[in-house]
Amino acid sequence: MKKLLALSLLSMGCRPMDADMTGHWWVWLSANSSLVVDEGNLPDLETKSTVIECTGRGWDEEAEDWDPTYIGPKTLDEAQEDRFIGGDPSGWCAMNDDGDWDASCADLAIATLEECAGNDTQPGINSAEFYTFLFEDGIYGLQGEIEPQRTDAFINGENDLQISMKQDMGNGEDFRFLVTVAADFNPTQCRSEGDKAVIEEVDGADWIDKWSEDEDGNRIYYLNAGGFQVNESGSSGSNTFWYLITDWSSGFAFANFAGEELYSVPGAYGNYDVDGAGNYGWSFVGSDASFVALTEGERSGAELEVGTTFDELPTELQDSYLGRADRLQDYSATWTNELRQLAGATTGACTDGVCDCADGTCFEQRVETNDWRPLDVNLAGLDGWMEVHSSWVRFSADSKLEVGGSAKGDYQILFRGEITSTLLLVKGTFVVDDIKSDRWAYSMLEEEKRADTDPSHQGQQYCK
Repeated sequence: MKKLLALSLLSMGCRPMDADMTGHWWVWLSANSSLVVDEGNLPDLETKSTVIECTGRGWDEEAEDWDPTYIGPKTLDEAQEDRFIGGDPSGWCAMNDDGDWDASCADLAIATLEECAGNDTQPGINSAEFYTFLFEDGIYGLQGEIEPQRTDAFINGENDLQISMKQDMGNGEDFRFLVTVAADFNPTQCRSEGDKAVIEEVDGADWIDKWSEDEDGNRIYYLNAGGFQVNESGSSGSNTFWYLITDWSSGFAFANFAGEELYSVPGAYGNYDVDGAGNYGWSFVGSDASFVALTEGERSGAELEVGTTFDELPTELQDSYLGRADRLQDYSATWTNELRQLAGATTGACTDGVCDCADGTCFEQRVETNDWRPLDVNLAGLDGWMEVHSSWVRFSADSKLEVGGSAKGDYQILFRGEITSTLLLVKGTFVVDDIKSDRWAYSMLEEEKRADTDPSHQGQQYCK
């Protein structure tokens, strides 16, 4: 599949730099809803971007004109340009009464259609199961290097580490994103025992430790704020959502690309609508793509007690759990390749469906099976659920996320438009030599009261 074309960026002079940030960005702008496309201020957008048109729109025989929302090639010359993917050849290649294309353009017409439909050796855009935004609207795709003109890194009053960058895009437009992680993230819960409060880790472990067990010594923070589950036991089409609470949110990111606002895509926990469509620019098909490792019926049948571990499950439930985890890993590999091969989210070459990620930067997904969490009979909670992530920040083991400390690591963040299906991906590395304190920081009253041990003060040591 053709790769996204690079957009040249203007170099800027010296500006304040708290973080050394490098990397790559990709953006897929929704042709008919993106503010960037509507305003038309981004330099060379329509002449230098990769154009994906696999919506089914095209030449209108009755009107003898193109559909006004169609952005694919409209002439034979345009169809021969590498920057176009898909489109409707019927407006520039004649077809006889037998349904055969004119010999002068037949090969190109067939190739154009196969870029959307695929063929025996190459999947097409319309084969996407997860990243269906690729054919739900026309797409303008661009990519480039992370070349900040300014970066900031500090600890705010809630003890969150914030790292941000701003980059000039030319013609008065800029690109910026901010990522924030809870520096001391470790969800806890409180139990009142007599006249004192007992604080304990949720699910009996440090979540960052568990998430990071296969991260080569790095510590990973998922940008999971805004994530939610759907009550699988509800009736078909039920809108019963379980949102992650604030204390379970380890990170979040915001971006502004040439005036279009986007938010980090949190982890996925399963089908969101009865038809399989998702709210974050993706969907998936097939009941095997289950994010629920243990159903409510399986939990009830096993009469699980609170605190049951994976090793204590009946053998058949262990096998079922692991089987679903393996299938989800396989699905995730397929979905990952959709954004790499079909959308061009890699700087390496893709051959026969395999993209070179050793020498290039590739989009990834991570699957968390949560098999370390103690189980109970209730479907609510993260125990017995699996999750797929596309946004995170990783820190080296020697990073100290505190004022005066230092941090280094890497990031991958997938953003989706607030009101559009535009997607933005950033991936790269960062180094912060001296983490500053936010000069507008404020203290947290709740934490001050919790730490207050003066016996004349009543209530502050109890659970919130």
